[in-house]
Amino acid sequence: MNVSIQSSPHPTRDRYDVVVVGGGMAGLTAGALLACNGLQVLVVDANDKPGGVCRTLEASGYAIDLGVHLVSGCNRGGPFGPGTVFSILERLGVSDQCELIQVDPFYTARLPGQSLVVPAGLEPYVDAYSAAFPAERKGFKSLVDLQADILREWLTFPITPSLTDWLSMPFTYPKLFRHRRTTMAETISRYIRDPKARALYAAIWPYPGLPPAQASFLVWAIGMASYVEEGAYYCRGGFQRLANAVAMGLVSHGGDIVLERRVERILVRNNMVEGVILDGAEQVRADTVVAAGDARETFGKLIPSDDLPRSWSQRTRDGKASLSILSLYLGTDLDIESLGISKENIVQQSWDLDANWDEALSGGVTGMSVWVPTLGDPSIAPADRHQVAILIAVPPEFPDVDRSQITEQMVYGAEQVIPNLGRHITFAYGADKSSLKPSEVPLNKIDAAYGWAASPQQSGPLRLPATTPIRGLYLAGHWTQPGHGIRGVMVSGLRAARLILGRDTNLGIQPLGL
Repeated sequence: MNVSIQSSPHPTRDRYDVVVVGGGMAGLTAGALLACNGLQVLVVDANDKPGGVCRTLEASGYAIDLGVHLVSGCNRGGPFGPGTVFSILERLGVSDQCELIQVDPFYTARLPGQSLVVPAGLEPYVDAYSAAFPAERKGFKSLVDLQADILREWLTFPITPSLTDWLSMPFTYPKLFRHRRTTMAETISRYIRDPKARALYAAIWPYPGLPPAQASFLVWAIGMASYVEEGAYYCRGGFQRLANAVAMGLVSHGGDIVLERRVERILVRNNMVEGVILDGAEQVRADTVVAAGDARETFGKLIPSDDLPRSWSQRTRDGKASLSILSLYLGTDLDIESLGISKENIVQQSWDLDANWDEALSGGVTGMSVWVPTLGDPSIAPADRHQVAILIAVPPEFPDVDRSQITEQMVYGAEQVIPNLGRHITFAYGADKSSLKPSEVPLNKIDAAYGWAASPQQSGPLRLPATTPIRGLYLAGHWTQPGHGIRGVMVSGLRAARLILGRDTNLGIQPLGL
């Protein structure tokens, strides 16, 4: 397929079957699948490129992924069948438009005095961890098996459970039911006794988005089982190519996409959707709208509070947002290839992961991800240069602190992985060439990077559903079920599409059912 993404400043018609508000991966997935099934679809996004946080920006010969660097669910086959992302790309006929390559090793965890290279694949993963902590092998294997069982149940759980499904859940989906309210720390401690072994295993806690004492174990288990058993994938050339592929699936099936335009209002009358108003007072009619952006904006700005039940308005006001991400994107002339390091490196300054998070509440830098995407994909940097991304997770209420001090701490922490990095910075995203000292490198920030925080109180069925009290209004994205991550939001788009099309919602996520 060779289809360009045709975007114009105005919709090509004044009425559509469906208008999708937000062209991130959730909105693109919902829109493309609906267009693939014959509906007239318009996707509207305020950015100049589709994809939301799944965007790649170009500067000085570097292709920089600002929000995503690993994705699961891209496998053609495996213990749970084809991955969801792969299946969606295949259904849209665009799997040849981006190259998703498995990363091995998955990551390296680095804590004071000890590190662990985490390889791809179930058996290598278990063997590597057991070699570091032989006495924990049995418990660790049981924990990994539990994670796989939870993922398997999650993939087959009905997309819209009936009352009967909920009542029978303790018997038909026992692992999902038993762990629906537990935290990472509670469950992991039942299987792993050594505190250091628990910390090394959970060092990658920023993936679920909360430290072990607060994060939902279900969110952790589903993500880790997918990465470990199905693989962690990188998109060659940057993740914009993945977003573009789904956007191509939209336009190749007759859908429209309008970029650099904002939806100012979702039109509702008599509790039914009537369309949207774009900036400039341009009106587009539709009987169905998919809101795939920030739920707080959807229910705080796009829809008047008078059109909503009080419980929904209160739910979005009272929900706790997820962590934010501060990041540096650097270029260097160091020979990083010779270091033999992983693409993904998780650095924790203390074995007490929950204390690390508590310190971050006051502006401390106690843990980070050091990501080197040019290891295996030199095309995203100039010749003889490497690209390095340094990311830290911070609370949504991160204090107003000295940013120059934070950047220095981030570069200093990254030097545990890449020695002398601070003296070999040749490029910094957002800076001119005269501002390449660590203290002068600008920070980038993604607020509420995962939507609602993935605590047990805001995960699974307690997250916003795809359906709303307003007829014709559906939700997708990381503020909704099932949760964050590219796979998660694409699943939310699939759910919205199934509901709109009236397909069998008693099916699980796989097969797609479209």
